[in-house]
Amino acid sequence: MNSFHFDFKDFPLLVVDDERENLRVFELSFRREFDIRTAISAEEGLEILNRERIAVIVSTTGCR
Repeated sequence: MNSFHFDFKDFPLLVVDDERENLRVFELSFRREFDIRTAISAEEGLEILNRERIAVIVSTTGCR
């Protein structure tokens, strides 16, 4: 039986939402387990993607 251990902080998450409260709640809820980046707009999210290695993107559908 193989035993794998991942440090999820090695796989940064980008959370994009145009509501700051949602970003804060997500960050407070998961910051111990994940390395989280947040963006208030799609444009800001793209800027982060251009300069950082991001493993997972979480986004709302109505983000401006």
